[in-house]
Amino acid sequence: MKHITQHFESTVHICKVCGKVYNHRRRFLEHVKTHNEKRTHTCTYCNKGFSKLDLLRQHLNVHTGSKPYKCTICSRTFASYPNWAKHKRRMHNLEGKIYKKYDP
Repeated sequence: MKHITQHFESTVHICKVCGKVYNHRRRFLEHVKTHNEKRTHTCTYCNKGFSKLDLLRQHLNVHTGSKPYKCTICSRTFASYPNWAKHKRRMHNLEGKIYKKYDP
């Protein structure tokens, strides 16, 4: 039973550092780690720091206007993978990691 309740949590987890809210404990704990990591990769546009080069590359899409993640259902495009995945869950009730990179 404990295993089942882990998948159907109703507790909300709020980050004390930045206020982000998570419904899943695992995702919350992953997020909390990001506040303790060294931010060795810096955005040349806004000086925001990132612990991973992939996160910096994804962030740069905000400044360049690039939206490489495309919803295969409604064709909406997104600058980041997390926003694309959130869109799929909320708008189309879908899970999964399959995506199509959009190349205009």
